[in-house]
Amino acid sequence: MKNLIIQSFIGISLSLSLTACGKGGSETKAEPVEKLRNWFKEDVRISCPSGDCPEGVGMVIFIQHVADGMQMARCTASLISSNRLITNSHCDKGLTPDQAFLFVNISGQTRFFALQSKIFDQMDVTEPSGIDVGMGEDLEIWELQQDVPQLTPRGISREIPADMSHLVAFVINDTDQINKFSQMVLQKEICSTLAHEGIRQSGTEDRAIGLGLHGCQVIHGNSGSPVFLPNDFSLIQVVVNAGPEEGQKGGFGFGNRVHCLDLPGIAAPGELCTRAWLPGQTPH
Repeated sequence: MKNLIIQSFIGISLSLSLTACGKGGSETKAEPVEKLRNWFKEDVRISCPSGDCPEGVGMVIFIQHVADGMQMARCTASLISSNRLITNSHCDKGLTPDQAFLFVNISGQTRFFALQSKIFDQMDVTEPSGIDVGMGEDLEIWELQQDVPQLTPRGISREIPADMSHLVAFVINDTDQINKFSQMVLQKEICSTLAHEGIRQSGTEDRAIGLGLHGCQVIHGNSGSPVFLPNDFSLIQVVVNAGPEEGQKGGFGFGNRVHCLDLPGIAAPGELCTRAWLPGQTPH
C-alpha cells in the first residue's frame, strides 16, 4: 500500500523496518526525535568544509512545542524551486509538528525560512522487515511561506544516466552533541553502487525505486540527503532514505531514485525511465 498525502503539519505513524538514517526502532519508521529546551533558530549555522556544496541544500527541522520544551527532528533537504523543498517522508512522522524551518546558506550566511504546507507525501509501507526498508518510496515535498532569494534550486533528474557507478551525496551532520541542531556541517560523501549484491546476507539492490549506496557514511540525521553525479550537482539523482542502525558501523545506505517518480503537478517521469534499471544496464 502506498500512501499519498497532502497535508499541513500533520504527523502520522507508520511501520518501521531497518532505520530511517537514525536509531529508529521496531514501532515506527520516523526520524529520531530530540527534546530541547534552549534552542533558537537564529543560532543555527551550517558550514561546508569541501567548499563546493550545491546551493539550496541544507537542513529542515520539524518542531512540536510541549510543556517543558520542544520535540525536534531534523533531516537534510534540498530546494527544488524558489519555494519548494524535497526530503524524506519519514522525517516528520515521529512527532506532530506545529512549526518547521528550512536552513540554507545565502552569500555565506545561514538563513531560515518557514514551511507552510506539504504538497506531496509518498511512503511505501509494504516493504518487508529488515534491510529491505530502503527499497520503498519515502519522499515528501513542502512549500515554503516565501520564496528563497538569490539561490539556484536543484533540479530533479528525469532521465536515468548511463553511468551511476559513483555518486556524490551531501549530508547534514551535527558538530555539537551538547547544543544540538545548531552547529551543523554539510558533508560531502563519495558513494558507489553495486548491482545484485546482498548486504548482511539480506536484501538486494535492484528492486523498484531503491538503490544501495556503498563506501559513504550515511548515518543518523542524513535522511533526505541529495545524491548527484560526480560532475553535475544541478540534478538530484537519488534521495537518501535509510542507513545502518545506531551503534553499527556506517559505510552503506539506501536511497530513492527519483527518475521514475511521478510528482503530480511538479514533474512527470522521463521518457527513458524504467524502474527495472540496474547500474551498467542500458535504459529501455
